[in-house]
Parts: sequence; structure tokens; C-alpha cells
Amino acid sequence: MMASAYEHDHWLDLKRRSLVFGERLEAGPPPIYKARSIVLTNFKDLVQPIKKLDAASSGYQAWMASAGQKRLNGEVSALTNGFDEAYKNWLAEFLKFQDSASDYAITRKGKV
Repeated sequence: MMASAYEHDHWLDLKRRSLVFGERLEAGPPPIYKARSIVLTNFKDLVQPIKKLDAASSGYQAWMASAGQKRLNGEVSALTNGFDEAYKNWLAEFLKFQDSASDYAITRKGKV
């Protein structure tokens, strides 16, 4: 589950480079789907944190799509508008999810 969350962080970076800067990269399917399926079937206490993480990911991706459209329209000076908010929200939820998962494992002494 945690590996998929970290893979998703890397996947978002590839998506950003592809959509915002036009790099030809194949990101594949989002790893958050794997993390969500693991949580939904095994970790009831982490359902809300993974939903929040997924929502933050979607918000970041929406910013990427908007920035990519600006690039295509030649609005290069406006490319980073909204980046700080979108990325900081993603990062905050990513760190919260890590903390929630860590606390879950610690309180159960590693047992699921």
C-alpha cells in the first residue's frame, strides 16, 4: 500500500512533466488505484485518509491540465499560476497519509 502511494507521487511528477512541459513520457495508470484497493479491502481505518489523498491528487492533476492548456495557448508566463496551492495540498495530504499509515502499523505492532 505504501509503495503504491510513493509510486503515485512519482507518477504525478511524470504527469506534471508531460502535461505542463510537453515532455513525451508514458506515465501508465495511476498507482493510487492500487493503494485505494488495498486500503478498501484491508485497512478500514485508512479509508478516509486515502480518499483525501486521492482528492488532493485529482486537484493537482486538474492544475496540471490547466497549466498544460496555458502552455498550448502560449500563455507561458501564467504557467505556474496555482501551482503552489495545488502542490502544497497534495504534499500535505501525502504526509498525512504517511502519518496515518504509520500510526496504524505502530498501534497494531505491525499486525494488519
